[in-house]
Amino acid sequence: MRPTLFSLSLFAKRQISRVTIRSRRGAHYPIGQNAPRKLQREITRRLEQINQIKYEPKLLVENDYRLTKGDISGEKCSYIYRLKALDAYKQFDHLVKKVEPRLERTPDCSVRKFVIQVRESPITPMKGASSNLCKAFIDAYEHARYGYKVFSEAEYNNYMALLHELLSRGHRSSQRDKGNSDIPMKARKSVDIEGSQQLLRSGSDRRLTEMHQL
Repeated sequence: MRPTLFSLSLFAKRQISRVTIRSRRGAHYPIGQNAPRKLQREITRRLEQINQIKYEPKLLVENDYRLTKGDISGEKCSYIYRLKALDAYKQFDHLVKKVEPRLERTPDCSVRKFVIQVRESPITPMKGASSNLCKAFIDAYEHARYGYKVFSEAEYNNYMALLHELLSRGHRSSQRDKGNSDIPMKARKSVDIEGSQQLLRSGSDRRLTEMHQL
């Protein structure tokens, strides 16, 4: 009787531990099981930080061997256009950061969320960019990064056209803001000069009238 109860309790304990391990995210085998408790907490803390690490490296460097193979227009080489599209997107991040550093993209922010935030922000450098343009660009980017359909040269050219349109909006906005910031200074200088000239004229007129009265 006792061996039967012992085996049943052992079986139940194993089943409970299996369900617990499968229900949580992480390794199915407990990491650091025989380590000291302090070391276990440190291991768990470092593993939890992995989900917060976001890094987008440059996918194609200059003189990449994959770009020197000749013809890359076939479907088998369509991934080259995907890599080129993802590398080209960084131009948008750099432009937003340069024009308005307060809108810099954080590592945990997706491209879809970031483009929408930039467009809807009151300090956006993308003034005049329509929602249809932003949506079309986001869809093209997600097609290049996540899409299962072919991303060939035609899709890449369409993607680059949308990207250049967004970048041109940003450049126009930055130039417009720069011009508007210069106008008030020039206007103030001209007003000050005109005001000083009027004061001099009025002062000289008063002196002439006083001399005539004498």
